[in-house]
Amino acid sequence: MKKPQSRHLPFALSGSDTGFTLVELAVGTAVGALVIIITTAVFAPLLRLHKQLDSQIRLQERWSRVQFLLNSEIQEAESVNYISNGLRIVNSSGSIEYIWDPGKQILNRSGPGIDCHGELRLGGQG
Repeated sequence: MKKPQSRHLPFALSGSDTGFTLVELAVGTAVGALVIIITTAVFAPLLRLHKQLDSQIRLQERWSRVQFLLNSEIQEAESVNYISNGLRIVNSSGSIEYIWDPGKQILNRSGPGIDCHGELRLGGQG
């Protein structure tokens, strides 16, 4: 009589190939956790730095727009006078004051409003 042949699937465990030991799993988990901790430690400061740089860029863009507006209004002014913590700009449409509030770190502007395109709103236009 013939003995039946056993078929081994390529993924079947045979003999001493029974998988990972508990020590091997613990070492693998520890190495994986260490890699994650190191990666987090490297990228967290980079993320904070990116947020700070992004905030500074946005602030510089805002100040650039303010500077452009101030320069435009000063060039078109009939007179410019220094007042306490600011400027008074007099032009054909009236008087505009820029006052710096050092406590709140805010530049206040009085005078005709400005629309979202940077255009002056004169006489109720908007």
